[in-house]
Amino acid sequence: MPDQLIYPYRLRMQVAGFPPNIRDAANLLIMSLLGDPVPPDAKPFVEVAGHSSYELSNDLVTVYYTVLGDDTVAVNVVHPNT
Repeated sequence: MPDQLIYPYRLRMQVAGFPPNIRDAANLLIMSLLGDPVPPDAKPFVEVAGHSSYELSNDLVTVYYTVLGDDTVAVNVVHPNT
């Protein structure tokens, strides 16, 4: 279980501009990473020693993020699927 979630200001402002249903879906997906940083439906696209990057999506939004070590999750891109 990670200790830190890095969710940059520019991404928070981008997500705040999404329609309410997409914004809520994005925030729920991002916050779920604190409980399980690599859920079964996450797709890895870069795996290197020390960090790995994943893609996690649902019907409304796709989140690209990096897991650094065992204790940090950094959100890189949030993309609406509509």
